[in-house]
Amino acid sequence: MFKCAIGLGVAMLLLAAGCSDSSQGLSSPDSGARARALRKMAAAGDDKAAAQVAPLVRHEDTRTASQAIEALGRMSSSRACDYLRDVMTSEQRPALRKAAAASLAQRREVQAAETLRQAVVRDPAPEVRGEAALALVRAGNVEDVNVLANAAVAEPDPQAARCQVTAMGAILGVRLPYDPAATPEARKANLERIRATAAQLAQERKGRQPPDFRCKHTPSR
Repeated sequence: MFKCAIGLGVAMLLLAAGCSDSSQGLSSPDSGARARALRKMAAAGDDKAAAQVAPLVRHEDTRTASQAIEALGRMSSSRACDYLRDVMTSEQRPALRKAAAASLAQRREVQAAETLRQAVVRDPAPEVRGEAALALVRAGNVEDVNVLANAAVAEPDPQAARCQVTAMGAILGVRLPYDPAATPEARKANLERIRATAAQLAQERKGRQPPDFRCKHTPSR
């Protein structure tokens, strides 16, 4: 019994030392060392690890910041979701907001999906709007079809609109033909038809769902 207690104590000390080494690596001037530390912190995944990683999403090295955002997406801590949402709403670099959208796709918190819905409509960068649309597919919420359809009709960027149409089709399980290379007039007409089709399919899908499985969190309009 005494030997078991000693063994457990040693193991806990080694684990604590490993976490300490990882957190120290986060501040290393070497990008490779920071990347290795971030992978270890992502594996830890608790609130403490999330808090230690969070400052790196503001790192001047965009690659390190992206790796920190990816690490937060893989953590079990609910605080990680809050840090990612903050990136989406306050980070100036579109590449990092896009990375945060991809990481939020891994989260199951209701707030994650709501942040993505807002980004689909409001983010100033088309690549972020497109990534946020694709990220909503992971939730598979049929209620998001209307959000995506309305965003696509109002979307000025053809490629972002393609992502929104792709997301709608993925949620509904159908292919919605869309040509981003068409003229603006043709694209507008096509997107209007897609919106009508998607709305009908979404309504049919909701009608087939048992009440207990319908979404209880509809997006604000």
